[in-house]
Amino acid sequence: MTSEVLASWRNTRRAILAVLALAFALRAGVALIPAMIHPDEIFQYLEQAHRLIFGNGVVSWEYRYNMRGWLFPVMLSGPMWLGHTIAPDTSLYIVLPKLLVAIFSLGVVAAAYALGRRWSPLHAIITMFVAAVWFECVYFGAHTLSETIAVAAVMAATALMAADNASGRRLMLAGWLLGLGVIFRFHYAPAIGIFVILSCALQWRSRWLPLIMGGFIALTIGGLIDLAMGLTPYGWILENFHQNITVDRAAGFGVSGPIAYFTFYTRSWGIWLLPILLCLMPVIKRHRALFWMAMVNLLIHSMIGHKEYRFILLTTTILVILAAIGSVEIMQMIRHRLSVPAARFTPVALLLLWTGASATAASSDYMRPRWTAYGASFHSFQALRAMPGICGIAIYDLEFWQTGGYSYLHKALPLYSVSSEAGEMAPKAATKAYNAILAPSRSQSRLPEAFAKRDCFTLPDQNIGDDYGPAHLCIFIRPGGCDPAAAPEQRLDQVMRRLDI
Repeated sequence: MTSEVLASWRNTRRAILAVLALAFALRAGVALIPAMIHPDEIFQYLEQAHRLIFGNGVVSWEYRYNMRGWLFPVMLSGPMWLGHTIAPDTSLYIVLPKLLVAIFSLGVVAAAYALGRRWSPLHAIITMFVAAVWFECVYFGAHTLSETIAVAAVMAATALMAADNASGRRLMLAGWLLGLGVIFRFHYAPAIGIFVILSCALQWRSRWLPLIMGGFIALTIGGLIDLAMGLTPYGWILENFHQNITVDRAAGFGVSGPIAYFTFYTRSWGIWLLPILLCLMPVIKRHRALFWMAMVNLLIHSMIGHKEYRFILLTTTILVILAAIGSVEIMQMIRHRLSVPAARFTPVALLLLWTGASATAASSDYMRPRWTAYGASFHSFQALRAMPGICGIAIYDLEFWQTGGYSYLHKALPLYSVSSEAGEMAPKAATKAYNAILAPSRSQSRLPEAFAKRDCFTLPDQNIGDDYGPAHLCIFIRPGGCDPAAAPEQRLDQVMRRLDI
């Protein structure tokens, strides 16, 4: 009996390692693609880490108003420095921070196993596999967004708290992770609070105390980083609330109605929306704390006018994991009615079904262009970095957030923002300040004749318009040097201050 148990444990361990390896491989593959989900991952996090390590980076309005914490940029700065140190002439400096986030995102995969293990080893492996391959977990897991790292921390904490007899050390670690989740995405605090209340009830000494101690340690670390960066600890949360809620600046980025997130789910999950919701039914009662954390998070974000799908990543992740557990329960009910040979195949069939669902949703018209969004801009900046003789770069008919910033340029060159719109200087009046222009190919006829087309970059899907960055982007070069005094008002940092962006 002992040898059988040992063999079973070894097989389970191999399965766990294999699924973790698959999960990391998928996320690493996405991390290697120059693309972005949202400009925040570049200009709020990677760009600030670049500025911290190398001294140059675009300062967006959020950092001028001190409404962002520095924990995440500081975390990314280590692997960024390491990548540059190891291979300074490559893109390793930008790849390593993404891979770090991909590694952290495996916390969701591990949490899926732990939550499924409360039911059975079969539930655990299948649920873990679903978290490893589900397209949204892979997609977000490879991008440097605060939601990605916050969800990884929160889900890892829920796994640690899953056992009713969890030790004080496990609960303290869970509290630390929950504290990090709040720092990375403070909007998750109400949902996390509901989860803790439902999970701990009145167990003040055995559960609440170690959780609070762990959370206090995390908040202390975040506060010390704020102080090191010259900020009042967590004053950025108040300023963020003031700017986005009181002043309502977030509304300037778009406002949606209260059911917008349901629309997001219908677009993202498509025909799989109803099956996923049905699979939730068998598990809600047993995982009520987790379910209500997802629902409270959805409700809170539905009440805020400005909505983005990434904001409810915590809800999405929880629903997918719970649906995976529920699908195993439904499979178990079905397999009891099948013959023995057919019943043995049902776990494989379920894995294939989830894989197929993920693959079809990932390749849908809604998702397909998102995998390479803004890739043309990033490839352009990487090409400019490698070109000799460049002394100034103008971005023409492009918003600054449509570029890769210094995160991808990785060179101390002045950037200029030039637009054909009224109120901005025409490019002919400032050509001495820069000898390279990055512009959509459609703008070529409006550029000075001295600038000749050098290279062009195209998004894989050329028929998507500018929703995911310009589909056709070109670099134009003129011979000669640069005179920075020719157009100081067109420097990108000056334009951003003037426009308060």
